[in-house]
Amino acid sequence: LPVAAMSHTELVAAVKKQVEYYFSKENLQQDPFLTSQMDAQMTVPITTVMKFAKMKALTQEESVLRESLVGSHITIVEDRIKAN
Repeated sequence: LPVAAMSHTELVAAVKKQVEYYFSKENLQQDPFLTSQMDAQMTVPITTVMKFAKMKALTQEESVLRESLVGSHITIVEDRIKAN
């Protein structure tokens, strides 16, 4: 579904799916850039994730990303996304 045709609910769900993929064990094992951006607490700045091509294609609104992670196993700690 093209982003322009998505409802807000569909967009939030697509963003959630993408962020959960980025922070999945499978992806982290093969994503040296993302793991290089992590601190000791396994967190990455939201601004870093917002720059990823697939995320930019979905949304440039940080509020959508924040909304997408409500109820997710991926959490936001201050302005950073935490892998669990």
